Amino acid sequence: MIKQEALVTFCFQVLELEKEKQQEAQEVQFAEMKREMAFLQYENRKLQYVLFCICCHFIGCRGYVALNRM
Repeated sequence: MIKQEALVTFCFQVLELEKEKQQEAQEVQFAEMKREMAFLQYENRKLQYVLFCICCHFIGCRGYVALNRM
């Protein structure tokens, strides 16, 4: 009977350790996802800036050409 209780206790301890491992793995995965999201937001801002500059360039060029035609 004592061996069974010890075995059950051991099994519960193993389960608790597994839960802790899974929780730690989820926390690491969450941190990695947050880093990836920050990187993508940064890249998005860079692309928006590039597109803005391209648009300003073409609008500026057309505006310059329109002014010269007057």
